[in-house]
Amino acid sequence: MNIKVLLIDDEEETICKKLQRNAKDESIEITYFCNYEAGFAELNRSFSQYHALVLDAKCWKTQAEQDNDHNPTDDALSEGLRLLAEFEHKTQCFLPVAVYTGFDFPQNYLSPQLNAIKARIFRKGTDHAELFTYLKETAAHSDTYRIERKYADVLAVFENAKYTSIKNDALAYLKDLENDGLTRDTLVNIRKVYDSLRNDFPTLQPDNIHPLTKAIWSVGSFYLHKNAPLPSPYLIKSLGYALLDVLLWFKATLKN
Repeated sequence: MNIKVLLIDDEEETICKKLQRNAKDESIEITYFCNYEAGFAELNRSFSQYHALVLDAKCWKTQAEQDNDHNPTDDALSEGLRLLAEFEHKTQCFLPVAVYTGFDFPQNYLSPQLNAIKARIFRKGTDHAELFTYLKETAAHSDTYRIERKYADVLAVFENAKYTSIKNDALAYLKDLENDGLTRDTLVNIRKVYDSLRNDFPTLQPDNIHPLTKAIWSVGSFYLHKNAPLPSPYLIKSLGYALLDVLLWFKATLKN
């Protein structure tokens, strides 16, 4: 299974494409964007597709800056870290982060933020081998990578890019199951995955779908009501694992 990395760097020819080519030999797939705005828009939309993030310290902050070929500013990385904090707060997804740069940014100002997210700094042009090693070692221990390997047979149903948002919800509830972080939000994500699949396959009527879908829908509906008691962790786990079997059934149905 390849490590999938999102790279944000304004030097498309000399850095992005070169790293992308070299990374293939290391079983690393790099998708790149040349400004923070576009890169983080992709990350928020498709975070379930990535196992690690690489940022340039001196980069275009917005698409407009890139389009107008502005010089990247010295405070670009602080903007990138702000967007990263927003992303982590919104998604509760914490990817390994590397900063790959040739710019001597103000270490005293940014070091606390970089230390807080355990980001490593690598020097452009000299440290790409070390960067690849770091990405493989850290990404392999990330929640996303670990869960994708463990539930590869189930998550294969989301191979089509149109199912990215459903995969995001599936990974969210699987992380809760794996880490015993079970809350009502876990149940919300279970129902979102179930409802998204049913909406995407309107021809699958109640008479010819997996028998567990009725339990997922009816039990989930009851406990998501505003006046319902908090569901027990055993119930949430039961519905979560039941949905895995339904997903396997959906995958088999798609092949037929």
